[in-house]
Amino acid sequence: MGNKTLFNVDKLKMSYLQPNGLFESIAKHVTGDDIRYQDFYLKVVDDGRNPKNPEKPQTHITALAITSDGELMGQLTLHCSDEFERRAFFEFDNRFLYSGNANRQNNEPYWDYAAERLGLELSTITQIDIACDTTKNMITRVRRLVRDWEHYDMILNGKKIIDENEIIDDYNLNFGTSRVRMSRTPTLYYRQANDDGLKERIYNKSDEIRHKKNAKKYIEVWDDMGEGKTIYRAEVQICWKMLKKWFEWLSDPDAAHQYTEWARRENEDWSHYIQRTRLLMGMAEYRAALWVWASSKLVYWRSKSDGERIDQADLID
Repeated sequence: MGNKTLFNVDKLKMSYLQPNGLFESIAKHVTGDDIRYQDFYLKVVDDGRNPKNPEKPQTHITALAITSDGELMGQLTLHCSDEFERRAFFEFDNRFLYSGNANRQNNEPYWDYAAERLGLELSTITQIDIACDTTKNMITRVRRLVRDWEHYDMILNGKKIIDENEIIDDYNLNFGTSRVRMSRTPTLYYRQANDDGLKERIYNKSDEIRHKKNAKKYIEVWDDMGEGKTIYRAEVQICWKMLKKWFEWLSDPDAAHQYTEWARRENEDWSHYIQRTRLLMGMAEYRAALWVWASSKLVYWRSKSDGERIDQADLID
């Protein structure tokens, strides 16, 4: 088996509008209760009651959504407050994203499973982390370009680094260590300065699985890179603010891309577009394009000799 690359949804958190009466219905239950539905149930883990003032109205309730077969889908938090109005947030369990159908859609057909049965209406995709899993050593290739200032310019967050001796605030290396050994291979971090900006972590996933307790070994099974193959992961975190910029780029008639069918259509209702986008995220091509766009917004390089641009996507070809 040769080199292989997959684009996985590693984290997904979505925001919903609640239907009338849902919060009040679930608020009748207490921590530890199971609320049964036809083919899944909610286990209340925080009923939101203040033990010092039990008569005070609840402003939030947190429950785990579990299938009738006992598989954890994720965590649901319902709000009833001035800050969040009547919104609900659902964060999917990581193992759930790496289970289910064999065509590696990250269980996308079931992302709406609990929400639809509870009458929740999708509002925003609060956060999505796209992981590029590859057998190519991204760490070595990125570090080589960073250090080769004589031949390549480095453009970080849209700004060229002029002085090669300048300390780079938004690029860091971390060598994991125990009390007896330090990792030979670092984890690389890129980020945008604002809290809801893009963030990226590039690391040796196989090494993490080998040396960490409670490691996510199911990811190796899911990726199926081949016996003895090392998985290198470049994981981009994309919050709602940056997702909106992605939508704007898709809809920009002057943008040079081939994804016009993914753009917001003229007069298309916003809620319809968000739902259509949610469905598109089940496509490997969409996840790959989103990862390429986000990673390129963080950093790229340009040859000083011929001006050729090098994105992270070029390092996995």
